[in-house]
Amino acid sequence: MSKLRFAAGLVAGRLAMNTFRILGKDAESDRMGYLPVKICPDFIAHAARPKAVIAVTGTNGKTSLTNFIADMLEASGASVSCNRWAGNYMGAQAWCFLNSVNVLNRSKKDYIVMETDEGDSVLTYPLSKPDYILINNISRDSIFKNPNPDFIMKRLEKAMEGTPDSTLILNADDPVSCFLKTNRKNVYFAVKDLGNGNPDRIIKDFSVCPRCGGIPQYLYKNYGNIGKFVCPDCGLTSPEPDYFAEKVADDHIDVREKDGSVYRYPIITSDVYNVYNTVEAVALLRTMGFEPERIAEYISKAKLPVDREERHQGRHIEVINRSVKNSNGAAASAQFESLHNMKENIALIMIMDEITTSNRVETITWLYDADFEFLNKDNIKQIIIGGERHLDYNLRCLLAGIDKNRISHCLLAEDTVKYLNYEGIDKIYIFHDIYAVELSHKLYEQIIERID
Repeated sequence: MSKLRFAAGLVAGRLAMNTFRILGKDAESDRMGYLPVKICPDFIAHAARPKAVIAVTGTNGKTSLTNFIADMLEASGASVSCNRWAGNYMGAQAWCFLNSVNVLNRSKKDYIVMETDEGDSVLTYPLSKPDYILINNISRDSIFKNPNPDFIMKRLEKAMEGTPDSTLILNADDPVSCFLKTNRKNVYFAVKDLGNGNPDRIIKDFSVCPRCGGIPQYLYKNYGNIGKFVCPDCGLTSPEPDYFAEKVADDHIDVREKDGSVYRYPIITSDVYNVYNTVEAVALLRTMGFEPERIAEYISKAKLPVDREERHQGRHIEVINRSVKNSNGAAASAQFESLHNMKENIALIMIMDEITTSNRVETITWLYDADFEFLNKDNIKQIIIGGERHLDYNLRCLLAGIDKNRISHCLLAEDTVKYLNYEGIDKIYIFHDIYAVELSHKLYEQIIERID
């Protein structure tokens, strides 16, 4: 019966996908993947497999990394099935498999690269059995989704029981997820001390040693709870990395491998999370057998998804349009911290209300998990807030000690550019919610028109 259900789901899914493509409609969606799953719940387990199935998960950064890896593999000449649109539940993963086979269930792609939800992994990994699982980081997420890292780690541990032959690519600098295991050898990556100090943050996802219950100490933090640690009571420490970014420059990193050899790779931006994404991608492709010279070439051809970040250098001012995960204090704090570590004069526009068809405006509790205090710095000259929660954001900025004369706020996000003062500004950042891509791009274009 299962084979018949799979065949019916495959035919229905491929027919729907091809029909949508012929009609010019969106054939890449969770909805398209849920169709075969409704007919055959374990559709993924029966689909023919390509050379390798690569799953990317973690609290923050998985969409960018998924697209980055897919770009690199395509630059190598391989064909890739990838859920690039940031869908990461069962439907999106099923789409990746549906898109990778023909109606006779013969694989027609070299690789599947799929973004996966960390909480949903316990349901999907035992079916998809990825050859490689990459975990960026695990931290507190939205209270609507995955607010407790311990709960998520329990689900990931259970997921690993269902896919014991997967190779894990783990962040040695993430004390929450770095001790995850399968029956295979783990591969670890890490980044040198970037000199960001050891700032105290509101969210402390790693405050107790998982082995002895002692208080761990950080040798350094690169952002959030990401850094090298040691427990003074029992000696538990960060795993030794197989791939270590020992030098980080504006346009490249030098990665030292376990045998001591060092290779240079370009980076798209020197922002800390992009540095980690690059080292993680290098660790994956090296583990898969790609040569360093080829990987460097593939990185140079990859791009950040435009709905996650776009940049333009004007005559005197650079404008950066960047998505920030809404209702997530840890993600917002990481972005605020990145501005805090800059020396240039900055103007910041925030349009971070989460307004969707099903959700008018989000709860505001996360604002008090986020370290707005990082924005209280002399070189952050302007903070302009737009949206229905502008008064709440304004209050949070004031409570962070930010001078009220640096803050402007308005009800309509579209009006934020009217408050910009361009004089003496080196960089203009737009931080937008992931559902405000179109609106933020319009503001981005308006600013570019003014500064060019």
